[in-house]
Amino acid sequence: MISFLALFFILSCKSTSAEGTRIKTDFITSFDQEPFYIQAKNSFEEKRLSNGIPLIIKTSTAQKDCTVRLVIDAESLSNPEQKAGIEEITLKLMKFGSASYSSNYISSLEYTDSAFFELKAHRDYLEFGFTAPLSSLENICAVFADVFKNPLMDTEDFESLINEASELLEKNKDDARQSLLNGACEVLSLQDKYFTVNTYSAKTKLTYQDVFSYQKALLNASKIKIVASGNFTLKDVEKLYSDLNSQFGSLKSRAYKKRSPAVKTLDLPAEIRTVSGDGLFNECLMGVYKIPPVCSEEYVKYSLMTLFIDDILYRDIKEKNGYADDIGSGIIAGNIPLGVIMACGLHSQKDLISYSAELIQKAFESGTLDKKIDSFRRIYTSVVMSSELSSSKTCSQMATSLVYSGNASEYIKRPYLIRTVTAEDVKKAYDETLGSKILWFKVSRE
Repeated sequence: MISFLALFFILSCKSTSAEGTRIKTDFITSFDQEPFYIQAKNSFEEKRLSNGIPLIIKTSTAQKDCTVRLVIDAESLSNPEQKAGIEEITLKLMKFGSASYSSNYISSLEYTDSAFFELKAHRDYLEFGFTAPLSSLENICAVFADVFKNPLMDTEDFESLINEASELLEKNKDDARQSLLNGACEVLSLQDKYFTVNTYSAKTKLTYQDVFSYQKALLNASKIKIVASGNFTLKDVEKLYSDLNSQFGSLKSRAYKKRSPAVKTLDLPAEIRTVSGDGLFNECLMGVYKIPPVCSEEYVKYSLMTLFIDDILYRDIKEKNGYADDIGSGIIAGNIPLGVIMACGLHSQKDLISYSAELIQKAFESGTLDKKIDSFRRIYTSVVMSSELSSSKTCSQMATSLVYSGNASEYIKRPYLIRTVTAEDVKKAYDETLGSKILWFKVSRE
C-alpha cells in the first residue's frame, strides 16, 4: 500500500498475553527432536522442468485446497524512481486476462471453481499464482499459464490501473505515514538505490511500453522458480509436474541483472532526520536499525526482540497513556533487512524516542522478558505452524525461504530455533543493535 509495506511485516501490533503454558525446551536438543520439523521435513519434493526451472512441492494433509505460485526474481531497473510500481502494475495488468480467457471468465472462476489468482510484488521478488481445489487444478493451471505467457495487455486497462494508482496517491497525500515512509526511502536510497521507493509514487512515469516490455522480460526461465502446496497424492504430484512442464518447460533462459543491494550494509547513525510531507508536524515517528539476514539463525532472536518491544511500547504508549494512536515494532525483510519502530498519531509533547528507550531498558532490568519469553516464543511459533493449514500461506513461507536461503523448506527449522532463544539472547540482540544505534525519521510540513 505504501512505500515499504510490501516488505513491512509487523509481527504484532497489539499487547500480547504474558500468561499461558510454558514451552518445555529441555528435552529438545536437535532439529530431529522437534515435532514440527520431524513431521514436515519429508513432505517436500523437488523436481526440475525440462528447461531447468525448479519445482518444489509440499504435501500437507491439513490443507483442503492447493496453491501453485511462480516466484520470480525482481530485476534491477535502470531508473528505479521513474519505474517505481512497475512490478505490481504489470502483474495486475496480466490478471486482466488473455485472448483465450477474459477478465470476466477469470473472475467467474471464484464462483464456479473456488479458484483465486494471487499476486504480490516484493522488493526482491514477485509472486504470481493461484489457489484452487485439487479437483480444478488441471483446468486452472492451463488458464493461469496462458494468462502469464499470453496476457491481453490492453492499453485501456493499463490507463485504468495508472488512474487508479494516481487516485490512491492523491487520496493519501495528507497521510503523514506515507510521507514518512517515502522520505525514509529517499534517505536510505542515497546510500543504495536498492532502497528506492518500489511502489507507485509521485515520481513514477510509466508508459504502456515500459509495462509491455517488463512483462516480456518475465518470460525468462532463469528468473523463475515454482512452489506448490496441497493435499497431494503421489499421482497428483506427477500430474502437477506434467502439467507445469507442458506449460512452462519451453520458456527460454536469458541473462538478466537481479535486483540486489550494492552495499553490504547501511550506515545508520544514531540521529533524527526530518522528512518533508503534507502531514502534521511530528505526527509520525519511525526508527530503523540493522538486523541479521533473513532466514539466518540469528534472525530469530531479533524477531523475538521485536515482539517484546512491540508489547512494551503498545501497552504503555497507546493503551496506558494514549500518547499515540498506534505504535508497533516489526521487520522490513530484504537482502538488507531492517528492524522498525513506528508511532503514528502522536498526542503528547513527550519525547517518545527517549521515552521508548527508557521503557524498554526498564523492562529488561525488571525481568519482564524472563516472565514473558515463553509467550513470545509461542506467538512466533504459531505464526509458522498455523501456515500449514493454508496452502497459500505455506507457499508464502516457501517463497521467502527460497529467495533468502536458497532452500524452500528452510522455514520449518524455525520452531526449533525459537525454542533455543533465551531472554539473555534477546537482551544481547537489543544491546548490539537498537540499544546502541537507531536512525529516526519524523515528518514536518514544508
